[in-house]
Order: sequence, then C-alpha cells, then structure tokens
Amino acid sequence: MMARTKQTPPEADPTTEYEQLSAFVRRIESLEADRAVINEDIKEIYAEAKGTGFNTKIIRKVIMKRRRDPKEVHETEELIEVYESGLEKAGSNLTGPRGTFAS
Repeated sequence: MMARTKQTPPEADPTTEYEQLSAFVRRIESLEADRAVINEDIKEIYAEAKGTGFNTKIIRKVIMKRRRDPKEVHETEELIEVYESGLEKAGSNLTGPRGTFAS
C-alpha cells in the first residue's frame, strides 16, 4: 500500500496510483522548469531597465505595490501619514540613521 494522506481503498490498483504519482511529479517538474525560465527572463528585464538608468529597487517596490489590494495600500499609506504626523507633533526627527527619510 502506498503512503498517502487518505487511506487507499483495498480494491485500488497500486500501479494506477504509482502512475498518478508519477504524472503529478512530472507536471510539477515541468512547471518548475517553466518558472526557472520565467525568472531568468525577469532578471534580464531588470538588467535592461538598470542599463537604461532606471532604479530597479524602486521598480520592484512599484511592482509589489501594484500586486497588493488597492484598499490595503491606501490603508497602509494612511497609517504611515498618521505615524509621521505624530512624530512631527512630538518633535521627533523624521530622518533615519543615514539622514534619509525613514518610512
């Protein structure tokens, strides 16, 4: 009997189960290979953007922000403004350890 999350029924054909398992593994491996190709393509695009003078760190942040729910982005930005306002009222310096704006 194969190890599975569900108990294998007594009438199940183990050969069929092994074939199913093999098919799942092949499909996952194929998708992982596709993902590796896509990741390499993305890396090349970032290199191209950097070569033309764009800041890839900022591009990554833009992409991460666009991926998020707009409502969540808005709520986060509002909270940042509230915290910064509170720090200003408290007379705190809004610069980070390197003298840059800390957000």
